[in-house]
Amino acid sequence: MRWRESLWPAAVAYAVAFATQAFERNRHRKPVHVVDSTADGLSQIRSFPVTGDPLNVECGLQELLEYLLFPLLLGHGLRDMPRDPQRVYGAATSDDRPAARASDARISYETDRNAQLAVLLGRISGFGHSEVPWDGASAAGAEGAEAYGSTQPVNDLVAAIRHEARLKAATALYDDETIRRFEIGADAAWERLGWWIPADSAPHAVRQATAYLAEGVRVHALWVGPAGSFEEPVWVHADVVEINEHSTGPEDVPWLRVSDGRAVFGLRLSDLGAVRHAESADFDWEA
Repeated sequence: MRWRESLWPAAVAYAVAFATQAFERNRHRKPVHVVDSTADGLSQIRSFPVTGDPLNVECGLQELLEYLLFPLLLGHGLRDMPRDPQRVYGAATSDDRPAARASDARISYETDRNAQLAVLLGRISGFGHSEVPWDGASAAGAEGAEAYGSTQPVNDLVAAIRHEARLKAATALYDDETIRRFEIGADAAWERLGWWIPADSAPHAVRQATAYLAEGVRVHALWVGPAGSFEEPVWVHADVVEINEHSTGPEDVPWLRVSDGRAVFGLRLSDLGAVRHAESADFDWEA
């Protein structure tokens, strides 16, 4: 993922060049024979510029061409001989094998997107909370999770809500062409979508709450009641009064002091599935 963003312009340039040759000289061999190996063009690729190990660059370029751009542009892969008779050198007109469909590339795109979202959201085994790219930085000056009480989901319902909300937010950001891949995370979800899904790791959740929720901000919070006592989540519409890193109750946990215009009360972060800015759009939730 280090070099993928810079590799895209090179991949597009190759794909356009090969597609042009395929349509202008449709009786010739498959386009990749123009260079035989993408490694031959590494000197040109680096002018974009692309940095990194040459083998990684070559393999990455081949993957983008093989599984995404070539099927979309030409209906076949990088090294597969086209099945369209008009693009097979010396093909007989009786060759009626169906050409590959451009929709085949969509399947590969979905697989690639899902894999990258899994990494961003920390769904890959081996990632600790502090290493989940989605969460972003933790609270400044915090010594670690032991500095705060828990913001872990209070029950399975909150965990399911957070998972669904993170996945929807990450997917919306991933499909936004104006956002670079390494920028996708909790900060972008709040800035672009107006959604905050409290991190399961307390130092991250405290930093997020402090950064996003200024005093007086009106929010809609998906809440499961004190200590998860509700059977179904409810939307709480309130103004943020104060962000508290600690509490003096039976448990020392981070919480929000909010006001709905009639009363002032507290919402523990562990009881919140998701929070959205009052002016943001809602997601189309799964049943």
